[in-house]
Amino acid sequence: PNPCPLPQRQAGEAAMAMLLEPGMQSVRMGANGEQCPTPSPPSSPGTPHDSCSIAPLTPSQSPRSEARSQQTSSFAVVVAIDFGTTSSGYAFSFSSDPEAIHMMRKWEGGDPGVANQKTPTSLLLTPEGVFHSFGYTARDYYHDLDPEEARDWLYFEKFKMKIHSTSDLTMKTELEAVNGKKMQALEVFAHALRFFKQHAVQELKDQCPSLPERDAIRWVITVPAIWKQPAKQFMR
Repeated sequence: PNPCPLPQRQAGEAAMAMLLEPGMQSVRMGANGEQCPTPSPPSSPGTPHDSCSIAPLTPSQSPRSEARSQQTSSFAVVVAIDFGTTSSGYAFSFSSDPEAIHMMRKWEGGDPGVANQKTPTSLLLTPEGVFHSFGYTARDYYHDLDPEEARDWLYFEKFKMKIHSTSDLTMKTELEAVNGKKMQALEVFAHALRFFKQHAVQELKDQCPSLPERDAIRWVITVPAIWKQPAKQFMR
């Protein structure tokens, strides 16, 4: 049967459920990964507004209320991304058959003949800070570099929990690469999530060439339930 539907109704969240592990929650994004509008809470009396601070989610931004606000929206497909501390992956389901879950298992650089549902949460940037690779490819390429050359490359691994452990999380919070160089956490996460978006979109195009480009995909990102609101807002 053709797995490529026309937008009919809001797709179910079975794909998200397949990726959710105990202690995980989800953050829903707008169509094509655009950030959902999030009003900033009013500043406390006498407290100057810090444009770089991470504002807590207001009650109207809770997943439950946000889900209600999108009940009338229509998506052709739901893509759920599990951005994990050690490994990451994604799954998707079409609105015409939301219970049919498609897990991504074809990760470049994985063990030949082995189906891997996830790839290492490893990001590699060139010495100029340009995206090079993610996952198995990033890990293997970096470890194959000559030690002298590797000193200039920016390699990040297991960086996700940094935004949870940082007490004063801001948009300017930095992450440290293996070589000691620092980069803004927002840029590091943007590189990683952009990789997943492009990877998922290409996979969907391969399976469904007629899938509309815009407003066709509902993006869901899982986050640990223990995360505080600033960390969840940062990921949003």
